[in-house]
Amino acid sequence: MVEDNEDFVVGKGGKYDADMVLIGAKYGLVDNKGVIIIPPTYDNVLYFAEGISVAAIASSYDKSGAPVGLKYGFINNQGKIVIPLIYYDAERFYNGEAFVTMGDDSIPFRINIKGEKVN
Repeated sequence: MVEDNEDFVVGKGGKYDADMVLIGAKYGLVDNKGVIIIPPTYDNVLYFAEGISVAAIASSYDKSGAPVGLKYGFINNQGKIVIPLIYYDAERFYNGEAFVTMGDDSIPFRINIKGEKVN
Protein backbone atom coordinates (compact mmCIF):
# COMPACT_ATOMS: atom_id res chain seq x y z
CA MET A 1 0.00 0.00 0.00
CA VAL A 2 1.19 3.50 -0.81
CA GLU A 3 1.48 5.72 2.24
CA ASP A 4 2.17 9.42 2.59
CA ASN A 5 5.82 10.33 2.02
CA GLU A 6 7.81 12.67 -0.16
CA ASP A 7 8.71 10.00 -2.72
CA PHE A 8 5.40 9.87 -4.50
CA VAL A 9 2.55 11.95 -5.85
CA VAL A 10 -0.92 10.60 -6.47
CA GLY A 11 -3.16 12.10 -9.14
CA LYS A 12 -6.85 11.68 -8.46
CA GLY A 13 -8.65 9.65 -11.07
CA GLY A 14 -12.06 11.14 -10.36
CA LYS A 15 -14.60 9.18 -12.38
CA TYR A 16 -11.91 6.80 -13.65
CA ASP A 17 -11.08 3.37 -12.24
CA ALA A 18 -7.72 4.12 -10.58
CA ASP A 19 -5.35 6.85 -9.45
CA MET A 20 -1.97 7.50 -11.00
CA VAL A 21 1.00 7.25 -8.65
CA LEU A 22 4.52 8.57 -9.25
CA ILE A 23 7.25 6.89 -7.22
CA GLY A 24 10.72 8.15 -7.98
CA ALA A 25 10.52 8.83 -11.72
CA LYS A 26 8.12 6.03 -12.70
CA TYR A 27 4.34 5.93 -12.90
CA GLY A 28 1.96 3.19 -11.85
CA LEU A 29 -1.63 2.96 -10.66
CA VAL A 30 -3.24 2.49 -7.25
CA ASP A 31 -6.80 1.63 -6.32
CA ASN A 32 -8.99 3.88 -4.15
CA LYS A 33 -7.47 2.34 -0.99
CA GLY A 34 -3.91 3.16 -2.06
CA VAL A 35 -3.04 -0.43 -2.96
CA ILE A 36 -0.68 -0.61 -5.92
CA ILE A 37 -2.42 -2.37 -8.81
CA ILE A 38 0.20 -1.59 -11.45
CA PRO A 39 3.76 -1.17 -10.15
CA PRO A 40 5.49 2.09 -11.13
CA THR A 41 7.38 0.89 -14.21
CA TYR A 42 6.15 3.32 -16.87
CA ASP A 43 7.49 6.73 -17.87
CA ASN A 44 3.93 8.00 -18.35
CA VAL A 45 0.48 6.64 -17.50
CA LEU A 46 -2.94 8.24 -17.91
CA TYR A 47 -6.08 7.41 -15.98
CA PHE A 48 -8.22 4.48 -17.01
CA ALA A 49 -11.04 4.99 -19.47
CA GLU A 50 -13.18 2.15 -20.78
CA GLY A 51 -11.11 -0.39 -18.86
CA ILE A 52 -7.68 0.48 -20.25
CA SER A 53 -5.06 3.17 -19.74
CA VAL A 54 -2.53 4.90 -21.95
CA ALA A 55 1.01 3.98 -20.90
CA ALA A 56 4.44 4.88 -22.26
CA ILE A 57 8.02 3.74 -21.93
CA ALA A 58 11.06 5.76 -23.05
CA SER A 59 13.63 4.42 -25.46
CA SER A 60 16.34 6.31 -23.55
CA TYR A 61 16.97 9.10 -21.04
CA ASP A 62 18.85 12.37 -21.39
CA LYS A 63 21.65 13.53 -19.06
CA SER A 64 19.12 14.93 -16.58
CA GLY A 65 17.25 11.60 -16.48
CA ALA A 66 14.26 12.87 -18.48
CA PRO A 67 12.63 10.29 -20.77
CA VAL A 68 13.39 10.53 -24.50
CA GLY A 69 11.60 8.79 -27.35
CA LEU A 70 8.43 7.78 -25.54
CA LYS A 71 6.37 5.05 -27.20
CA TYR A 72 2.70 4.89 -26.20
CA GLY A 73 0.26 2.01 -26.06
CA PHE A 74 -2.44 0.72 -23.72
CA ILE A 75 -2.50 -1.47 -20.60
CA ASN A 76 -5.35 -3.15 -18.76
CA ASN A 77 -6.05 -2.87 -15.03
CA GLN A 78 -3.64 -5.76 -14.35
CA GLY A 79 -0.76 -3.95 -16.05
CA LYS A 80 -0.80 -6.22 -19.12
CA ILE A 81 -0.07 -4.49 -22.42
CA VAL A 82 -3.22 -4.93 -24.51
CA ILE A 83 -2.28 -2.63 -27.41
CA PRO A 84 1.47 -2.49 -28.14
CA LEU A 85 3.55 0.53 -27.12
CA ILE A 86 4.32 1.59 -30.70
CA TYR A 87 2.69 5.03 -31.00
CA TYR A 88 4.29 8.46 -30.94
CA ASP A 89 1.27 9.75 -29.01
CA ALA A 90 -2.04 8.34 -27.77
CA GLU A 91 -5.22 9.67 -26.16
CA ARG A 92 -7.68 7.99 -23.80
CA PHE A 93 -10.47 5.86 -25.21
CA TYR A 94 -13.88 7.45 -25.61
CA ASN A 95 -16.88 5.57 -27.05
CA GLY A 96 -14.63 2.64 -27.96
CA GLU A 97 -12.07 4.64 -29.93
CA ALA A 98 -8.81 6.50 -29.27
CA PHE A 99 -6.67 8.83 -31.36
CA VAL A 100 -3.04 7.81 -31.91
CA THR A 101 -0.16 8.99 -34.08
CA MET A 102 2.77 7.02 -35.49
CA GLY A 103 5.25 9.93 -35.73
CA ASP A 104 5.62 13.58 -34.79
CA ASP A 105 4.54 14.68 -38.26
CA SER A 106 1.87 12.05 -38.86
CA ILE A 107 -1.84 12.68 -38.96
CA PRO A 108 -3.72 11.28 -35.95
CA PHE A 109 -5.99 8.34 -36.64
CA ARG A 110 -8.50 6.35 -34.60
CA ILE A 111 -8.10 2.82 -33.27
CA ASN A 112 -10.62 0.57 -31.57
CA ILE A 113 -10.17 -1.30 -28.29
CA LYS A 114 -8.48 -4.16 -30.21
CA GLY A 115 -5.87 -1.79 -31.64
CA GLU A 116 -7.36 -1.92 -35.13
CA LYS A 117 -7.44 1.19 -37.28
CA VAL A 118 -10.95 2.66 -37.62
CA ASN A 119 -12.01 4.21 -40.94
